[in-house]
Amino acid sequence: MEKSLRIIDFLLPVIIIAINMYIHIYVYLNGGQTTENLIRFGASTSLQHIVKTGEWYRLFTSTFLHINFMHLLFNMQALLSFGAKVQKSFGIFLFIIIYILTGLASSGLSLFFRNPQVISLGASGSVFGIMGALLVILYFERKKTLAGSNWNSILFLIFINLAWGFSQFSGNIDNAGHIGGLVAGIILAFVLSPFIKK
Repeated sequence: MEKSLRIIDFLLPVIIIAINMYIHIYVYLNGGQTTENLIRFGASTSLQHIVKTGEWYRLFTSTFLHINFMHLLFNMQALLSFGAKVQKSFGIFLFIIIYILTGLASSGLSLFFRNPQVISLGASGSVFGIMGALLVILYFERKKTLAGSNWNSILFLIFINLAWGFSQFSGNIDNAGHIGGLVAGIILAFVLSPFIKK
């Protein structure tokens, strides 16, 4: 997003991408991406099931599972595109905090709005969280021409994705999870804004 981005700024996004790809391949080789197998590997089930079993870890593990390769590809491409700027601005430690907490917020909100018969999985909640954090970064850089154009681009991308999620053609897209991640990312980034590197 900026010419000043360095290779090191892509470190965490690339590591997270590698972890997601490894998990996707491992699940594929050990039963495939069937509903039953994804639940076995930690997909998020219904609120009732999680409360009954106490398997709250699913809110975290589900963010590293994907239903198919295209699902994985779209999420990882977005993470690579937006993650470097967030890592550069907040540093490695805070990037990890934002990524994990927005993923948990996404999974948590999804429990209350999702069809309980449908599982939830994917890194898109965390990716929306990173995009939300990026909006905050660009807000503080809004006087720069480049930042202003990026602000409009990110807002447009978020709008398109949410609109598609609400459309009748979206299938089982978990828009509640997307919104949860996005809002959590914006709130966290504002709270952590004093730590944004100039």
